[in-house]
Amino acid sequence: MSRIADRPIVVAVADPGELYAWGLSGGGGDEPIYDPITGHEGGISAMDTAMVGDRSLVVTGGADATVRIWDLAQGVGIGAPLTGHRGTVTVVRTTVLRGRNVALRADRDGVIRVWDLAAVLP
Repeated sequence: MSRIADRPIVVAVADPGELYAWGLSGGGGDEPIYDPITGHEGGISAMDTAMVGDRSLVVTGGADATVRIWDLAQGVGIGAPLTGHRGTVTVVRTTVLRGRNVALRADRDGVIRVWDLAAVLP
């Protein structure tokens, strides 16, 4: 679960790589907030949410060996895809490390990569 402003939302993925967000309060909970967000070439294999400052984000990993960051309030991608994996990104987790919001990502090559989320935001 995440938030847009003070509104609780839930974020989910569906084949073939579409990201949806639904509001949890008020009417219309059965309809997504906006059209599905797409961008991965292939499916989304991992996802987590994060708050960076006042921005509500989703970080996704895909079968295309990339990680993408999405602005939940706007329903759009942020910046270029993060690369460096050799195959499907199987794990994405967001956390705070040494006071910084980071995304941890891994694939089957056994390497965990760490990205500072504030550094990749425009």
